[in-house]
Formats: sequence, C-alpha cells, structure tokens
Amino acid sequence: MKKILHFLKKGFTKETLRYYGVGAIATAIDWSSFALLATEWHLHYLFSVLVAYSMGSITNYSFNKRVTFKCKSRKIARQMTVFLIATLFLLSWNMALMSIMIKSWGWGDMISRIVTTGLLVYPGYLLHRSTTFNKRLFKQANDGIINVATPIVVENIKSKH
Repeated sequence: MKKILHFLKKGFTKETLRYYGVGAIATAIDWSSFALLATEWHLHYLFSVLVAYSMGSITNYSFNKRVTFKCKSRKIARQMTVFLIATLFLLSWNMALMSIMIKSWGWGDMISRIVTTGLLVYPGYLLHRSTTFNKRLFKQANDGIINVATPIVVENIKSKH
C-alpha cells in the first residue's frame, strides 16, 4: 500500500512511462489476439485469454528487459523462470476476475478483458520491477555469475555498524 501511495504522490517516472508504453504494445497484441480467438473464432474465453496473454507476455518480457528496466543480465533462463512465475500469478488473477465478470455479472468477454487489464497493470509493474527485473537479484558479477547474496550480506553488514 505504501508503494501505491508513493507512486500517486510522485507521479509518473520515466521508467513507469516506458513500462506503460511497452505495455500498450503488448496489450495491443494481447487484445487483438484475444478478440480474434474469442470473438471471431468463438473459442472459449479462458483458452483465448491463455493464448493471447502468452503472446503479450513474450512481447512484454522482451521489450521491458531492454527498454524499460535496461536489464543487462545474461542469465536468461533464471530470469525467464522468475518472469514465468510472476506472469502465471498475474494470469491466474486475470482469469479469476474474468470468470467472475463473465459468469456472475454477465459481462462480455472483451469488456471483461479490458477491465482486468486495467486492474492488474500497476500490480504487474510492481511485481516485475521487484522480481523479474530486480537489478540486485540479477546483477552481473565480474565473473559472469549472478551474485544474489552479496548485496544482501553487504547491506546487513552496513546496518550492523
């Protein structure tokens, strides 16, 4: 909650603006894919959102890594694993909210998709910034190995003195 209040007080940073720009591109891919699958091809909305979300997520990861967070970590497998876990968490919320909106409230597929995207965009930013693209977690050490423990140990040593 503190982070949300801080964000509202500080306004938009260059990083958040880049995140929203990348998100707009990924969302266009996601929503157009979803519309095609669910509306034109009449596939089930949960299957459609799974496929469309995956396409948008691949775009999101690629551009956010380079453009938004300027992450230079070469440990792609580890970072992709963290990204996948965070994305699955967000996808599960997306699908649960869509299911409520469609089944319980009688909303249409596309409007439910738009509303859930709006509800989850900022929590997604906070989640990916603090996990997937966390510079402390994915800092490249001189030897090319991710050095996860060092910043934490150094911080603990500094705080004790």
